[in-house]
Amino acid sequence: MNKIILVGAGTMGQEHANVYADMQDVQVVAVVGKSEAALRLGAFRKANVYPSLQSALHNEQADIVDICTPTFTHSSFIREAAEARKHVLCEKPLARTVAEGRATIKFCIEAGVLLMIGHVLRFSPEYAQAKKMIHAGDIGTVGTARLVRKSPYPTTPTDWYADDEKSGGVILDLMLHDFDFLRDCFGPVERVYAKRARRSHPHRFDYALVTLRHTSGVIAHVEGAWGHPGPFIASFEIAGNKGILESDNVAASAVKTLPRNSGTIESGVSVPSTPLRISPFHRQIAEFIEAVRSGTPFVIQPEESLAALAIAEAAARSVETGAVVAVDAKGAYQ
Repeated sequence: MNKIILVGAGTMGQEHANVYADMQDVQVVAVVGKSEAALRLGAFRKANVYPSLQSALHNEQADIVDICTPTFTHSSFIREAAEARKHVLCEKPLARTVAEGRATIKFCIEAGVLLMIGHVLRFSPEYAQAKKMIHAGDIGTVGTARLVRKSPYPTTPTDWYADDEKSGGVILDLMLHDFDFLRDCFGPVERVYAKRARRSHPHRFDYALVTLRHTSGVIAHVEGAWGHPGPFIASFEIAGNKGILESDNVAASAVKTLPRNSGTIESGVSVPSTPLRISPFHRQIAEFIEAVRSGTPFVIQPEESLAALAIAEAAARSVETGAVVAVDAKGAYQ
């Protein structure tokens, strides 16, 4: 039986709690938080509620700490859990900055605990299928990729998303998903160039367009926006010399292969992309639990999370300077 201390009771905390409730031999023994939502979640899942992680660690026998809190708190909570020799699953990003992230990884290694960052896109069927088809050569040699991610502006009681020092804005919090996916598919990013537009009133809006040059030669364009008036949109178009892969979460068919000689969508081959019985979050958490139980490696190593964070940090620097920013293979930007 794996016993979990769940830190955070917001949207992601509730999502993780729902996953654990559907898993065998797993129990959330504690919820950490001071809000009414934490009290409700603890009561609903029959878990004790504590105002701090320290108090939960002191009073509960657990082997895993699951962190679903605001970005700027990740590093400190990870270190606190690792110091208590608990394995850690933390929602992305690894930390607010590359420097924090690198120190956090080192701390976990020295403590001898597992650390996995929740880049859930790796477990989304349409993205996993696209990666598989790319590596199988189904669309030939890839030259360009275009990814879009748009959502309503996120709000919380403390409004931390609107504070760049805490959230990193749309580039770090939202577009990080796509940076990690692209790096997983096409390898390290060599350099980035980014533009950003923000507005606080009368309606909040945060938009960025980031161009990535991979060392493999692939050029990717990532568009992200908070403040989209419609439903959450996530799409990609990946072009190779033998065809194109397309995905659009609001389309009827999630992934299509469009051969170069086709010219029409109707002749494309539809690829099933629904998550069937289990969600991407369930797949992600199940992989981490299995790693804790059996010692098998999980898909997303902490160093990969650091590399994705470095891409986001380099993009933010490009916005500030108006210049192209280089990113080295180990994650640091120049």
